[in-house]
Formats: sequence, structure tokens, C-alpha cells
Amino acid sequence: MSLLGRMMSLYSFLHASLIVANLVAGIYCPWVLLGLIFSIWLFPLICWHIHQVMWPLQSGLSFFARPKYSPWWGSYQIQHLFLVIPALERVLHLLPGLFSVWLRAWGSDIGKQVFWAPNTLILDRSLLKFGDGVIIGHRCSFSSHVISLSKTGELILFVRPVEIGSGTFIGAGSDIGPGTKVAPNTRLLPESKFYPNQKAGFDTVPP
Repeated sequence: MSLLGRMMSLYSFLHASLIVANLVAGIYCPWVLLGLIFSIWLFPLICWHIHQVMWPLQSGLSFFARPKYSPWWGSYQIQHLFLVIPALERVLHLLPGLFSVWLRAWGSDIGKQVFWAPNTLILDRSLLKFGDGVIIGHRCSFSSHVISLSKTGELILFVRPVEIGSGTFIGAGSDIGPGTKVAPNTRLLPESKFYPNQKAGFDTVPP
């Protein structure tokens, strides 16, 4: 891994430290607690957009462990604290529509009236394409990346957006992998599993 990649591994610690600093400062100056909005949600967003300008995240295959810096790794680290402490993100579900706004801010293409169960797990917030009226059941997960071993033992990273058509229902406990495409108005059974580049619902709906 590159030097920059190792440095980015410390990002979630920096993010958490900024949040704690705001909490401690708020003991002495309560108005400082307003900074929590910045430290929890706005700070990582700003960092991600700067990172995206300097090291754009691209779809496709790459060798993950080589010395060249992986833009996906940096992007993932900026989002890491939300995976470690899901409550930081789940609170956004209290206001209808706010979670979709949150994902759009990360660069995802999210349609109108999408229902997100609060326990939804999203690993790559910038790599989703959802149509209108999608309903997502309890404990579904969406990953737009996968890391595997090549025949020579090297780590291979595959990145591709997840695409969900309008009117789709995704049953509870489903796992959706990178490059998955689901046709509009498809009904996925609970605990459906989709591996990279799989499709669903296109037997009756043109791709």
C-alpha cells in the first residue's frame, strides 16, 4: 500500500477526534455543540469532495495492494466512521427524505420517495443509482466493491455502482453486490444474494 494509503487509514481516528473535541468544548461553551453538525456530517463530506477532485473514484478492476494509491481506499476511509458507529448516520432517518439527500450529497443518484429501513448498511455512499419509489427492507446491505484474490495471489479490487430500478421492493436481509442491476418494478425475496454484475428482473423488462 502507498504512503498516502497508510495515511488515509488514520482518517476515521481524525474524524472521531474532531467529534470528541467538539463534545468536550461544549461542556465549557454550549454554543460550540453546534459544531457537532459540522464535525459529524459536513467535515467528511467536504473531505470526500476534495479527495474526489484530486483522486477521482473510478469503476473497474485494479490491483489493490500495489504501491499505487487506490482512490477507493481513501473514499472508503472517509466513510469508515459511519460503519463503525452506525448511529451517527441512522439519526438522519428521523426526518423523512433526509437520508436520500445525504446520499445525493455523496454523489449517488437517488430518486424520489425512496424508503430506507434504518438498519440499511451502505459501504460505498457515492456509488448508488436508485430510481423512484424503491422500498428497502430491514437489514439490507449494498456494497459497490469487492476484494478477491487473483490466480497469482494478488488482491484485486472491483468497483462498480449498484443500480436499482424504480418501484423495486428489496426484501429484508438482502445483500446487493457491486455492478448489480435490478429492473424496475422487481420484487426481491427476503435474504436475496447478488454477486458482482448479476441482474434481476430483466427476463420480462428490457435492459
